[in-house]
Amino acid sequence: MIREATSADLYAVQRIAEQAFAPYVAAIGKKPAPMVADFGKQIDKGLVEVLVSPQGDVHGYCISYPKGVTWHVENIGVAPGSQGHGCGRLLIDDAERRAAAQGFETMELYTNVAMEAALEFYPRLGYVEL
Repeated sequence: MIREATSADLYAVQRIAEQAFAPYVAAIGKKPAPMVADFGKQIDKGLVEVLVSPQGDVHGYCISYPKGVTWHVENIGVAPGSQGHGCGRLLIDDAERRAAAQGFETMELYTNVAMEAALEFYPRLGYVEL
């Protein structure tokens, strides 16, 4: 199930970001932006959606919102143990549905060139590098 994050999800979202992006610290030379993001502020603004198991465990999150004439996906994080099981796809699909429901026809996102998994993932979903 995907739902809007609440303040009760803050620790889980922070933990997922730390774990999911830790492998990129050495390649980038510093912590990637998701590892130092102010998730509390983003949750308070209603920008964070979480993927939750039937047991209530948070397996991933997506931060997205309108930005000009596009729907911007700022960050997606999936817990390492849940990666490779379609969680990222579910989160992107949900962001695309929310964007379409609000009349947006264009999605945008960005990633770091050192994040090889993301560079492979997004094109498989139909995203094109600009």
